Amino acid sequence: MADYGYAEPEEAKGGHPRPAPPSPSPDSRADDPVEVAEARRNPKRRFGKFTVMDLLGEGGMGKVYRAWDETLGRWVAIKVMRTGGEAGGEPDAESLARFQREACGAAMLRHPNVVQVYEAGERDGTWFIVLEYVRGQSLREWLGSPTIPTIAMMEERLSLYRQACRGLAAAHAAGIVHRDLKPENMLVEEGPDGLILKVSDFGICKQVSSGRALTATGESLGTPAYMSPEQAMGRFRGASP
Repeated sequence: MADYGYAEPEEAKGGHPRPAPPSPSPDSRADDPVEVAEARRNPKRRFGKFTVMDLLGEGGMGKVYRAWDETLGRWVAIKVMRTGGEAGGEPDAESLARFQREACGAAMLRHPNVVQVYEAGERDGTWFIVLEYVRGQSLREWLGSPTIPTIAMMEERLSLYRQACRGLAAAHAAGIVHRDLKPENMLVEEGPDGLILKVSDFGICKQVSSGRALTATGESLGTPAYMSPEQAMGRFRGASP
């Protein structure tokens, strides 16, 4: 499962995500979802100002949970970093640096086609990132099994691909290169005017403006099937908007 597996499971017919329910009032506990009111009674579900509901996905760097922000009255996704070793413990320095880079890189961006980072930090020895909760599924899931697309399907797909390009262009304009773009790291949800795609998972991004990266010279990180030749050979040359 992708590192950013916080898309809600698909249950609607026709391969489209379910529309989002009305947003609750942030100052009225009576408007909170029933499931939150029940989970709130369990102190083990509390994580700071959040009530943790369920596991949405996990990957190499950590686990992602759906949670309720008690202060703002909204759903969020909380990515929790894995601790060192199977028995727990402190994360190694390199993993922690990548986790922090992911938070800092994405937090620099404010674009409708990039998953937003709300906050990040450490609590009781646990490092976490609070992200925008996307009600939908990964692009991989949305595309489904290979089939001969109709003209309407092609137009819909092209619209999503254009949105991905807009999100990446915004990242490049901010001096950030994603370096692990693939269908699993793009999320699709139903918006008021059609489908919306959001780029996620900036865990191995590079900030070109600062010249900082989390890989040594000649080292390559990412998914081989989606790497450009120069990235696979560790010959990163940067990117332009």
